[in-house]
Amino acid sequence: MYYIYGEMACSACRSTKELLTKMCGEEHIVFKELTINETYMDEYQQLYEILELGDVYQIPLVVVFKDNDPIIVCIGNYDVETWKKIFQIQKDMEGLIIVDTNGQVKVAMQEELMVKVKEIVLGVAEPRIEKMSLEEAFPVVIGAALADSVNPCTFSVFTALLLIATARGRKIVFTGLAFIFAIYAMYFAMGFGLIKIFYYISFIKWIVAALALVFGSLSILSGLRGFKS
Repeated sequence: MYYIYGEMACSACRSTKELLTKMCGEEHIVFKELTINETYMDEYQQLYEILELGDVYQIPLVVVFKDNDPIIVCIGNYDVETWKKIFQIQKDMEGLIIVDTNGQVKVAMQEELMVKVKEIVLGVAEPRIEKMSLEEAFPVVIGAALADSVNPCTFSVFTALLLIATARGRKIVFTGLAFIFAIYAMYFAMGFGLIKIFYYISFIKWIVAALALVFGSLSILSGLRGFKS
């Protein structure tokens, strides 16, 4: 993909767009008109700054991507032969090929710079993955699990169920075990993505809702009976 920063009123920009269109096809050209979009102008200035292209702003500025990675940054209007030479240089060398306003070629090898160019032009940031050893990750996971287990809603519901079941000691145990199993089963299903089954079999949610209403009503009635007695 070829991203051209320029103005259609600029003859050099139009010439560059027409030439690259003939070389690679219009579907591979993205023209970023600086006069009608402040975001494009901002991107253009950021590229000039991070690539140290100089104090004098010139157009067109072309950024070439291959496999979603920047490979060439070129300022100015060049003919077909010059572009072929630039692509040949890029094939022979690794890194980001930069052609400045004087036609001088330099190669940037910094990975962070290429990531930044991609972020500016495409508007996407590369995901950063932090690696941790088992010794570092284990305390974090345990701490997160303990924090997540402190759920006020869960404790309030559990307490209500125990209060309802106080009539018989054995019933408290069964109620507690049933509640714990239900919570565990639900989180287990969520962890394996089984919750997505609701998207494919829609009537299941109505069955679950009906069961919840039935058991909820029974719990309320049971509690009222115990309160009256």
